[in-house]
Amino acid sequence: MPPEVRTGQPSSSRGPPAPETNPASKSGGSEPQPPATKTAPRPAATVLIVSRFPFGSDGKHFDSLKAAFAAAVAEQDTIIEIHDNGPIFEGPVAVAGRNLTLRAGKGFRPLIVWDIQAAASARSPQFFSMARGSLAMENLDIGLKVADLSQDERTSLFRIEGGDLSAESCTFSVAGRHRAGTSVIRIDPSRAEVGPCKCRLVNCWSGAPM
Repeated sequence: MPPEVRTGQPSSSRGPPAPETNPASKSGGSEPQPPATKTAPRPAATVLIVSRFPFGSDGKHFDSLKAAFAAAVAEQDTIIEIHDNGPIFEGPVAVAGRNLTLRAGKGFRPLIVWDIQAAASARSPQFFSMARGSLAMENLDIGLKVADLSQDERTSLFRIEGGDLSAESCTFSVAGRHRAGTSVIRIDPSRAEVGPCKCRLVNCWSGAPM
């Protein structure tokens, strides 16, 4: 007797494929990764204004660089704009752990002079010293006239230790002679706990050995 054939059905029927219980198995069995955490945006830099004739009472206008540097907050970007052509006579400044930008205000070309005859200057061989921070300068003229030949330590406009210094479109002038020598930028070997330091000059001119 010939085999019975039923129309409308296949001779061998299979049900629908079972759904996959582990979708990650196709990608090698790795678990899905959580979305990347967004980092908080860096706070905007604080802008401080320096002029020999300061105006405003908002705590952001100063009559000297030393006062403006002292107002800079640690670990925060601070821009110090000079709204004055000068000459601006300043004494020594020492900062640590600050990220500073010192630049000319729009329409100004400041002349900053280290007042080495001042009492405070007589005790410091550097005009500006920086540790564990950064200083960027833009469109400035900075000068020094050496008159004291009795000091035994080398005089420097800038001393950097464990920090970064950069300058763009700046001039550095040193007049006179010093018994121990004079330099514009002095980079000291950094201690292990401070870290390395870098110096970058773009379109700058110097009237003294670096």
